[in-house]
Amino acid sequence: DGGTLFHPAELDDAQNACIEPATTALADIQAEVPRVSKADAAVIGGVVALHVLGYPRLDLLRITGGRRDLEHVAYRDRLPSADDDPEPRFTAQLGFSTMELVALIGGGHEVGSAHGLCSGYIGSWTPTPLQWMPPTFFADLFRDEYWKWYEICTYKNETAYYLSIDDPFADGLPAEEHDEEPGDPDALACPIAKSKAAFICEEQAIAGDCTFEDGLYDVGATPCADGRDLVFRLKSDFFLRANPALAPHAATFRDDPDLYVETFGVAYHKLTHLGLERCGMMGHGCPDGSSCFSTLAPDGLHVLYEDCHPDAPGTQEPGGSGDRDDNDQHSREWYNLSTSASIVAITLLLVCGVVALGLAAACCLMGGAGGARGPDKAPASADEHKDEKDGAP
Repeated sequence: DGGTLFHPAELDDAQNACIEPATTALADIQAEVPRVSKADAAVIGGVVALHVLGYPRLDLLRITGGRRDLEHVAYRDRLPSADDDPEPRFTAQLGFSTMELVALIGGGHEVGSAHGLCSGYIGSWTPTPLQWMPPTFFADLFRDEYWKWYEICTYKNETAYYLSIDDPFADGLPAEEHDEEPGDPDALACPIAKSKAAFICEEQAIAGDCTFEDGLYDVGATPCADGRDLVFRLKSDFFLRANPALAPHAATFRDDPDLYVETFGVAYHKLTHLGLERCGMMGHGCPDGSSCFSTLAPDGLHVLYEDCHPDAPGTQEPGGSGDRDDNDQHSREWYNLSTSASIVAITLLLVCGVVALGLAAACCLMGGAGGARGPDKAPASADEHKDEKDGAP
């Protein structure tokens, strides 16, 4: 609620790096249907993205509207750190169970990619970043000998230095780290970064079937010797299998994909409706003495619209038909409007190539492409690169 993702202060937050092209395009579409708030448009965009990506349980994701756009409110640094255990922030701040937490992180990382100049991380979470099904995130996460750890320093000239490091989980849960932002000094930075002022340095795991030597490569191209796409995991992903409170759920989802799909859908709906005690697309609550009733589509699965009806004996049952007040017409209008907004949101995804999947709203990371460089193990001296800009190697 609030649509604060569109506020300049949030767009400037390092946790939202590179999302502005998507929010700008979505705001332009929303301006054509102003009865839908930007906040509602972001939620609609997320559900449409899941549909396009092949998530199979859209019946769990029906949208209640009525979110407000708050022009003078912004929140920063609200996401869990990519380097630390996500459990405290998710459970204390957002009120999710540990099972819901694990499903949300896994489901969000079934798709999408990370880009070095946006976040400092490089690669896709799965080999099929534009397909939610079949889910592979947890199956690969539990492959013990599959992952190799690197520190990657990204530079403003669109190169990145890969340095092999020890597994931070080899001796148990690693200590908590601070969330690094672009330009921060890092005591554990790659050797080249100590004299070359890297844009950002981050640690991540890379799938073991991607082989390459430590060295300097183009950000937009895979370093893998055979040309395959780089598949990676965050440190926070590995807490799902290392934290004793989270690991049983991760193992269950690995073994029971149907339960995983269902739990993700329920948790995603909960995430996008936090704070909304409302009925129907018109987004109001029901007064005392009445309840919210759903009218289903002919297939009996999908909700067409909802509205409030008195609790007095003899009134309609949930999902039935009968006399309706003025709310009925408003609900139908909101349903039709949400359908139109969904269509333009699909167009946005196809034209702009945006993967909108966020934990709090639609989110994306965008990056460039280029040819791979061969490795350059020995960091160059400052004199050899004195003409390069922005402190790049």
